[in-house]
Amino acid sequence: MLIEKLTKKYDLERIVLECNNIIDLGLHWHSDTQLAIQHSGDESYTSSCGSLYYDFEKGEHKKVIIPEKKYKYINSAFEGTIFEEIIKEYDGYRARLLIRNPMSLYSIHADYGYRMHLPIITNNSSYFVFPEHNYIEHLPADGHLYKVNAAEKHTFFNADFKLDRIHMVFCV
Repeated sequence: MLIEKLTKKYDLERIVLECNNIIDLGLHWHSDTQLAIQHSGDESYTSSCGSLYYDFEKGEHKKVIIPEKKYKYINSAFEGTIFEEIIKEYDGYRARLLIRNPMSLYSIHADYGYRMHLPIITNNSSYFVFPEHNYIEHLPADGHLYKVNAAEKHTFFNADFKLDRIHMVFCV
């Protein structure tokens, strides 16, 4: 299975409120699209964001690679939030908030293992795509977590003209 909707439902109103409160703090986001919920001991809001293996700005592989499981400490802005509660419930690591701006997408890639996705704000023009499986799916912001087999090549796009898509992702 590529995407599995989990049974438990979380309080979406609280999720959106706490997400907006975090955004309002004005923290520095990685490439304006990713904010680390967890860090590896440095209280960084960007170190676990983007590729852990390749530096796209320099065009080379990173010399020091921190394993994903090391990103296990909750950044202070997320302490006491529903995000911390959910991550702890699943023993998650390398959690981030991700924003897909209107008319944007990720490159096709494969990650290691499974990722949990919690859509927070979305629109009907945002989709996961697994090209090798000819599979496409919209994940609604409905308070449910979605377990995604990120080891399969995939991408995500937001084809809306105006609306962002915001979700939390973490490794399990």
